[in-house]
Formats: sequence, C-alpha cells, structure tokens
Amino acid sequence: MGIVKDCKICGKPFHTMSNSTTEDLCRTCWMNNKQDIAIRRSENKQNNVILSIERRIDALERFDVPFQVEMKVNTMLQHMMPTDLEKMFNDKLDKYLMQHEKKLRELREKQQKQISILHTRIQELEKEVESLYG
Repeated sequence: MGIVKDCKICGKPFHTMSNSTTEDLCRTCWMNNKQDIAIRRSENKQNNVILSIERRIDALERFDVPFQVEMKVNTMLQHMMPTDLEKMFNDKLDKYLMQHEKKLRELREKQQKQISILHTRIQELEKEVESLYG
C-alpha cells in the first residue's frame, strides 16, 4: 500500500504508491510541478514564435525598395536601344513597380495576419496562466 513520507515542498505527510519508491512529492505538489513545467515549455515556444516573427519584420523593414528599383532600372538601361528608350523604360518600369507593390502588399498582409494570430495566442496563454494561478 505504500509508506508515509513528508513532501519536500509542502512538508505534509503523504502515502507513496508502493513500498519501494523514490517519491518525494505529494500528489498536489507533483501536479503543480508538472503544470509549471508545461507552462514554461509553452511560454518558451511562444517566445520562439515571437522572435521568429520579429526577425521576419526586421527583414521586411530592411527591404530597400528604392535601391532595388534603381538596380533594375540600371540593368534595363544597359540593354535598351536609344531610339525608343523612353517608351520601353516607362513600360518596363511601370510593370516592375506594379509587381513590386503587389509583393509588398502581400508581405504586409501576411505580416498583419501573423501578428493577429500571435496576439490571439498570447491572449489565450494569458487566460490559461490566469486560470491556473487565480
């Protein structure tokens, strides 16, 4: 049936599950310890997600559109003939800018969705922690 030991955390006596055991914690302290470990793991995962999103945001912020446009224009100018240079330049530049604007818009929308998902998850975790610790 077990032996009576004192819990290392709360000091209250408890019955072990068997006679030959290394149990040092009562059921309540053992469960609290397990919950604390699960919460720490969950917080670590969320911190990693936050860091990942922050890195992505930094990469987006460092994306230098004017420099990219300038490089593309220089490349196009090197390959154009001088006679219809202006027309070709304007057409290709307009097309390139529209594509780039679309990509930026998509990246911003994706970023907003990720931030929204992260915000929702953080709120859920705060509710879980609040419900566990009162």
